[in-house]
Amino acid sequence: MATIEQITANISDVTSEQIGRCSKVIDLATSEDFYLVENESGECDEHGTIEYAVRYDLTQSMTCTCKSGQAGFCNVRHASGVCKHVRWALAAWKQEQEAEKKAKSIESQVPAWAMR
Repeated sequence: MATIEQITANISDVTSEQIGRCSKVIDLATSEDFYLVENESGECDEHGTIEYAVRYDLTQSMTCTCKSGQAGFCNVRHASGVCKHVRWALAAWKQEQEAEKKAKSIESQVPAWAMR
């Protein structure tokens, strides 16, 4: 089972185009957040563009609904130990975290009177 650290250490090759294929979803009923990742081949099914759900699970670490993810990533040869959809989603999440951190840093530099 790949750890978050192992996956994060192997996402430097993820491109902005690949991150752009990731959409964060927040399930208001369960408060769960996860990513939907568009299939890069452009294949469609009867519902439209094929997307894979990437989730973090405390017992399984990262999961993906692609064929590789359904097989527990046993066929993955990449150093991350997971499919590209998980790497892309984790890169998107990391980018989101960095943007939030930067926004908070900028916000902390604004005088309180200017926030009114």
